[in-house]
Amino acid sequence: MKIFAKRPRALIPLVCYGLAAVVWFLLCTGQLALDGVARLQGRMPQVHAPLAEFELYALEATGEDSLVSTTPDPQLYWYNPDGRVVRSVQLQITFPRIPGELALYYTEQPGEAFGRDRKVYPIQQADDSWLFVLPRAQVYSLRIDPSSEIITMNDVQIQFNTGYRWWQYYLPGWQQAFDLLLFPGLAASALNILAEALRCRKAQKKG
Repeated sequence: MKIFAKRPRALIPLVCYGLAAVVWFLLCTGQLALDGVARLQGRMPQVHAPLAEFELYALEATGEDSLVSTTPDPQLYWYNPDGRVVRSVQLQITFPRIPGELALYYTEQPGEAFGRDRKVYPIQQADDSWLFVLPRAQVYSLRIDPSSEIITMNDVQIQFNTGYRWWQYYLPGWQQAFDLLLFPGLAASALNILAEALRCRKAQKKG
């Protein structure tokens, strides 16, 4: 602690990162509380979404829960005009071979185009399903790309808001982790520069 007594500016990075951690904790806790209210109100149901709710592109239904892709870029579209809260999408599919890339895209506004800046990759679960964790935003529409191959898909099951635990609200995504590292550091640097400028000005006045 002697270094802090001699050089109080050494505390600046700790204060900046500490404040960032507190703000992050409060924001996450607030979102957790809001989602809890949404669950109680029925706006965030944990439900199985039948394939009939999806628009199919480059896909043909061969049964109630079976699909076959007709190009290497099959897509399933789902729209959310009633404002349902969606935090996760769990995808269960049986493939005869490796399907290539699985991905999900989302939009937040009507008429907004799907883009790579709103692309989510899945986390494979112990039961061989894939879990897409969406950001804490209002989702207007989804596009699921279940494969990048011409392939048959059996036992297709899609569920909303399952597999997502309360403690995951506090885990930052890659972009959020980068921001939590970058911006407090920039703030600490700016404050250190300001403190040094004030010290130099004070020394000049004394001189």
